[in-house]
Amino acid sequence: MQLTRGLIAIGALALAGCNLSTDLPTNRRLGLFTVNQSGAVDNALLDVNALFFQPGANDQIALPNSAAVPDNCVEADYAPPVDGVLRKLDNLNAGESIAMTTDKADTVLRPVTNSVGTVIYVVPGGGFVPFTPGSDVTFEIPGDPSGYPADTIKIRTLEPLTLAAVERKPTNELHLSWSPVGSAGGGVRLQFLYSSDSSATPNKSLNCDLRDDGEFDIPGFVTDGWASSPAEAQSIVGFRWATLIRSQQDVVLHVTNQVQINPPTFTDN
Repeated sequence: MQLTRGLIAIGALALAGCNLSTDLPTNRRLGLFTVNQSGAVDNALLDVNALFFQPGANDQIALPNSAAVPDNCVEADYAPPVDGVLRKLDNLNAGESIAMTTDKADTVLRPVTNSVGTVIYVVPGGGFVPFTPGSDVTFEIPGDPSGYPADTIKIRTLEPLTLAAVERKPTNELHLSWSPVGSAGGGVRLQFLYSSDSSATPNKSLNCDLRDDGEFDIPGFVTDGWASSPAEAQSIVGFRWATLIRSQQDVVLHVTNQVQINPPTFTDN
């Protein structure tokens, strides 16, 4: 479960169940970076891609904003995630390569063309870049006078979060807590999968978009389905995420950074 990798679906930016900000004028040039973290803390890796384009006149642009999560949980029918539909974009040249620096490596992102003809900047060969969670990463965009302008971006990477043991059979509200607490403006997306019958296959989900402040109480009337589900159908997936949104004149730069949560533990008490 994760946000999309900075790719546009027909008519909008396809996103996996996140709060959206849709007030971007379509005549602005857009630069989108997606930073996915993986691996153990002592062997952490970054998977990065960047996309620069000019939206079409009929495009509705929707970008995730971790600072605007609703801090609530909603029940829904569960269906396995599917990939969005890709289409070719009106790409902007951002330079021959983008320099990327972590605390452990220096590399570059170079442009490649995907299956529908859209140009995406990636680490050559689809490689991963080592780093230390919680450290800074810098991107230097050389830019092009007739395309996307030069810019330098610095982001702070995320530390993986660990949920305190989660009750399988809460009798009232379900208290969630996690550590370490994230930075201001960050979000946590959790999806509780469960079954509404005796099946071991989940058919329901409890989707929580939370502020990354370390705790949240899910009201009892929302947790009834989770509490009555067979244990073998219960699981939790999710991620910690943060966005950087910078707007200046006719250019919008957007960076999404995310890391999957550590595998949760459960209690029957």
